[in-house]
Formats: sequence, structure tokens, C-alpha cells
Amino acid sequence: MHISSGLCSISVCVAAAGLSVGALIASRWLDRRGAQQQLPSPALAALTAAVFVAQMVNVPVLGGSSGHVVGGALLGILAGPFRGLLAMVAILATQAVLFADGGLDALGVNVLNMGVIGVLGGWALQRAWAGTTVTSRALSAGFAAALATLAAAALCAVELGLSGTTSTSSALAAMIGAHLPIALGEGAVTGLVVALIAQPERTSVRWPVAAAVIACALTPFASTLPDGLEHTAQQLGFAGQATAYAAPLANYLVPGIPGALAVICAGIIGAVMVAALVRYTPRSA
Repeated sequence: MHISSGLCSISVCVAAAGLSVGALIASRWLDRRGAQQQLPSPALAALTAAVFVAQMVNVPVLGGSSGHVVGGALLGILAGPFRGLLAMVAILATQAVLFADGGLDALGVNVLNMGVIGVLGGWALQRAWAGTTVTSRALSAGFAAALATLAAAALCAVELGLSGTTSTSSALAAMIGAHLPIALGEGAVTGLVVALIAQPERTSVRWPVAAAVIACALTPFASTLPDGLEHTAQQLGFAGQATAYAAPLANYLVPGIPGALAVICAGIIGAVMVAALVRYTPRSA
């Protein structure tokens, strides 16, 4: 769902960036009101690294496209709204600057979609629906993650329509259709993780580190099919409007390293980068 450079107008990019900054300020206020017990910094850093690498692993879905875990709702549910949103900002900024994944000018748009809607929306929905049992918390987390994914896809379509890139109605139909199976997968993964890491194990760094290592090993086998947004762009004929730019590790490849090892090394570099950024994020309290 990463929007590339050239797909959104300057006005939409600026407005999205402003809304994202406002949401970040609001999320800090929510945390200060005791929104939720937060993960220790080492555990949050490891979780952020795991989400970053998981986003590199696309899997085929129905309709000839692919999808990957976004992890926004998971970050919000486990880390709280402020630090969860900061973690997603670290992921998206690293992807744009180092890997040319998502446009630099569209960073605010991607933060709004996958950060504000994914993290804050997922957190708010799960908090509203969660019960007292592990099962109810896991189910509410899964539903929240799925709905947040569909909401982000819908907002992406509206942004493309407002930018004049394509028809809003056509984009909405295509994006929701492409992201429905992705949302179901996102919900299943989020619910499963929440179910597996009931207190007090959730503060451990071991499980997200293990997840990041496994995901890194899987990156060379990621599907090459277009993701939901790319599939929509091809369907509606605006794929050619995306513009490329130079990045040190573009396409998640490390220069001078052959084959699959280049992708694995890129995943390791990105994971270390986002973990370092998040490790020293100040607590909101």
C-alpha cells in the first residue's frame, strides 16, 4: 500500500503530512492519559524490526496480486498509540530513504494511511472491543487490524482521486477488492500474535527477534506479483505516473552482494536501522 512518488498531488501530500503530525501530537496526549502499559524500549525495537522485515515478505493472494503484513494495528495494540505510531514512522521513513519504497514526497500520505489509520485506528478499535479474556482480546485485535487495513486502502483510493490520478469511485472499488484478502490475512496474523503473547511474555525481546530472523530468511522467496496498490494502478492505467528516485539500497538490494544474499542483507540493514531509531524513542509518560 506504499504510495510512490508522482501518484499524489502536492496539496494532498502536504495535507496528509499535516494530519499525520497532528495525529502524532494527539497520540502523545492519549499515552499521557494512561492509554496503555507500554512495551520496554528493547522489546519495542525488536517488534519494530520484525514488522519491517515482515513487510518485505509478499505472499500471493487472489486475483493475481500479492500482499504483506503491515503490522500497524499490532504496533498500536502492543506499544500504545504514541510509540506505536513513532515505530511505524521509523519503518516508513527508512523504507523511503534507504530503499525507495514509497515516495519521499508521499511519506506523509503513507504515514497517514498505514500509521494513523493502521496504528491509531487499529488501537482504538481493539480498545473499544476488547474483553478481559485472552480470546476476546485476540479476536478484537484481529477484527481491528482487518478493518484498519480496509480503511487505509479506502483512504488511499480517496487520495488518488483527490490528486486527479484516477477516478475515486473506480479506485475505491479496485482497492477494496484487492485488499480484502490482505485484510483477512492481517487480521489473522494480528490476532494470533496477540493470543500468543499474553502477559508477562509480551515484554520479552525473544519472540520478535525470532520473528525478524525467520522473516529475513524468507525475503528471497517473496512473491514478485504486484501488491494491492500496484495491481490497482495496472488495472486503472496510472502505473506509469509513478516516478523513481535514487536510493542507496533501491529495490531492497545491497550493491556488490550476489543473489538472494543481497535481499537478506538489505533486510538486516533495515531491521537494525529501525530498531536503532525506536530503541531511544522517549516514553510519553
